[in-house]
Amino acid sequence: MYRGEGQDRFPARPGVSDQVKLVFVGLLLGGLITVYLWPERKPENPIEPPTELIEVDVTPFALDSGILAQIEDSDPEGRFQLETEPLAHLMGKSYNITPPVAEALDLPAKRLDIAALRADPQSYRGKYLWTKGRLVDDELQAKDNVHPTPRATAFRGTLITEAGDPVVFYVSQPLPPALPDDREHWVRVEGFFMKLYSETLFDTPDVLDAPVLVGPRIDRTYADWGPVRQLDPNILSQVKIARWLKDDDTWIDDEDMKSRVWDSQDTPLWHLASYAIHRREANETGERHQETFGNNKQYELYKFGDYERGSPVRLRGSFKMTRWFHADVNPAGIAYWSAVWMQIPRLGGKLIPIWIPKKIEGWNVDESLDFDAYYFKNLAYETYDGPDRHTPVFVAADIDRYEALPDPIRKWVAGAFVLVLVMVGLLFFNMARRSMRETEAYKSKIIERRRKRRGGPQQAT
Repeated sequence: MYRGEGQDRFPARPGVSDQVKLVFVGLLLGGLITVYLWPERKPENPIEPPTELIEVDVTPFALDSGILAQIEDSDPEGRFQLETEPLAHLMGKSYNITPPVAEALDLPAKRLDIAALRADPQSYRGKYLWTKGRLVDDELQAKDNVHPTPRATAFRGTLITEAGDPVVFYVSQPLPPALPDDREHWVRVEGFFMKLYSETLFDTPDVLDAPVLVGPRIDRTYADWGPVRQLDPNILSQVKIARWLKDDDTWIDDEDMKSRVWDSQDTPLWHLASYAIHRREANETGERHQETFGNNKQYELYKFGDYERGSPVRLRGSFKMTRWFHADVNPAGIAYWSAVWMQIPRLGGKLIPIWIPKKIEGWNVDESLDFDAYYFKNLAYETYDGPDRHTPVFVAADIDRYEALPDPIRKWVAGAFVLVLVMVGLLFFNMARRSMRETEAYKSKIIERRRKRRGGPQQAT
C-alpha cells in the first residue's frame, strides 16, 4: 500500500526507531561490562550444616550434699575408712552416665591434677573427673551389697598414673573384654570424686592418700606418646600400599585400600599424624615442602607404588567438603579426625582426600587451599554413577587458606578488554548515527526531487 496524493509514497512499515535501537545497544554493552567486572561470589558450604546442641537434663544425676557431708578425709584417721552410704549414693548416681551426660556435668578436658586435689579435697568433692594409668591387677574385685541398683554389681580396682600416684575406683561394669597384653592394661576411668583414701594390707603395697573415683565404667587407653620427631618405616609399613600392575590390569596389596579414616585408627596413622603435628609446630621459618602434587604423571607414580609412605608433598587446590568425628582412644592425644576432600585443577574432577587430626569446620566450597602433607596410602572410594575411583590419601596437621594475589598482567588484560568493548560500542554508535544521517538525507533528497517534479512548467492552452 502507498499513501495518497501529496504524501510520501514510501511503503508504510511499522518498526522500532533508530534512537531506541541505539539505547538498546548501549544497555547491552553496559550489561556485558558489568557482568565482566562484577566480583565473584562463592557459594556457602552446604555440606556440613551446623549441629544443633542437645540439652541434657542432669537433674537425675545431682548429688545429695547432705550425704556427701558424711565423708571425712581431713585427717589420716578419716582417710582409713570408706563411708558406706556416700559410696552407695555415688554408685547409683553414676550408673547411667553416658558421654553426653558426662559433658553436661562439666567433665574437664585435662586429667585430674592429684597434687592440687590433695591440697584441697573439699573443693573437688562430688565433681566429675577423669584420669588414666596402669591397672594394678588383671581383674576387678566384685563388691557385694554396695551398689543400690537392683541386679547391678560394684567393681573395685586400683590404677597407677604415669607420675606413680595410686587411684582407687569403683565402677558398675567389669573390665573391657579385650585389654591387650602389650598395652600393659592401660585404662581410663572417670567418675565422681568421693574422698582421699589410705589402706594398708599385708600382701599388697600401701595405698596412701589415693583419690577415690566412682563412675560407670573403665575404658581401654594407652600411655601418652611424646611428639614423633622421626618417622619409623617399620611402623608405617604395617599399612599396605595398593599398587597397580598395568600389564595385568589389576591391583595388588589392596587389603587396606578401602579402609577409611575411621577404620584406620591405629599405630601407623597415629604415628604419621603425630609427626605431621610436630613438624608443623617446629617449623618456625615457614619452610615448605619442595614437591607440589598437581599433575597426572605424579598421580601415576602414586598409583604404581613409587612413592614411599610418609613422603612430604605440598597440596594446592580447592576445598570441596569435610566430615569430622570423635577420635578413638589413642596415645597421640588426638580428639577429632576430619576427612577433607579437595580438587587439584590439573587433575580435573578427581577428589583428593586428606586426613587431619583435628576438627575442620567453617570452610566454604571452592575456597583455595595450600598446605603441606604426607603420603599415607592409596585409597579406593565408590561413586554413584560409575566404577570405583582410586586416589592417594594424605595426612596433614591442618589445612591453610590460599589467598591468590591479583596478577598485574590480569589487570592490564581486563583493562584492555573493557577498552575494546567501549571502542566497539562507540564504533557501532557512530556507525548507527552516520547511518541515521545518511538515511534522513536520502529521504530529504527524494522528497525534494518529487516536489520539483510536481511543480514543473505548465502546458500551453
